[in-house]
Amino acid sequence: MIDAGDTAISNGAQLSDTPGPEQGKHTLVFARTPKMSSYLVAMLVGDFVCRGGSADGIAVRVCSTPDKLPLTAFALERPNRK
Repeated sequence: MIDAGDTAISNGAQLSDTPGPEQGKHTLVFARTPKMSSYLVAMLVGDFVCRGGSADGIAVRVCSTPDKLPLTAFALERPNRK
């Protein structure tokens, strides 16, 4: 459960985002992730916005604070492969 204006980011895919259980809050549920080293685990909550793309058929997201969103396009560019 997080504040209504906040976003949560995790390694797992977001399965649901429902209002409540309290006024001004929302509850997010994420998919279980494969086993991974603890230094790879990510769980962030705050004022974030994300931009999506894909690479080789795999969904990719780049997230930032709202003021830095214009800088994230570069992270989704694909290099020219030769």
